[in-house]
Amino acid sequence: MSEHPVTLDQRTVDAMRSALLSAGIDAATPLELVVPVDSTTLTARELSGLLTLVDRLHGRLAVGNLRSYAHNQRQHLHVANVESGSLEFIFQSLGQELIQATPLLLLFLALKALPAVIQSAARGLKDVADAYKSFQDAKFTKLRRQQLAKALEADETFRALPPAARRTVTDTVAQAYEAELPSVSGAQRSAVDALRPPRLRPEGKSR
Repeated sequence: MSEHPVTLDQRTVDAMRSALLSAGIDAATPLELVVPVDSTTLTARELSGLLTLVDRLHGRLAVGNLRSYAHNQRQHLHVANVESGSLEFIFQSLGQELIQATPLLLLFLALKALPAVIQSAARGLKDVADAYKSFQDAKFTKLRRQQLAKALEADETFRALPPAARRTVTDTVAQAYEAELPSVSGAQRSAVDALRPPRLRPEGKSR
């Protein structure tokens, strides 16, 4: 993946805002990402792996270079709150008003598609296990992108994007996945069994 912050053309960003966010949200409204997790069967190590994956995907999408991301606290995801019930992590990224919230929007889509992508990839690997043993095999790149496209297309809000925007978003999220394959692989069980569909909302809004 590029070692630079993710940039999308304005038409794609506007389409994402329109499709993914409620009408009437002002462009200066800070956003937060709600990530529900069923923690009843998770070990501490699995939960840690899932949160690490979330942070690293955000770093790839926000900055590109994880070393630069590590030294730029303003770009970091912040855990604003952990809500009771089904465990919910409320993530905020400073400066992520709607007008400049591209990394948070992309992270939302990446996490929403992740369980289906992992499940599809696992089935594909099982079918050809004698020839390919790893998610990281280069020959699976096309297959992974096809699986991601299918997972994203299952989402009603993603389907509302124009075709060109769908292709751009799919390619961008795929690059982040591919750059973080070891982290994705390490978080397989927690992503499939415990991660629930994330959602975006205006900062500070209760469920």
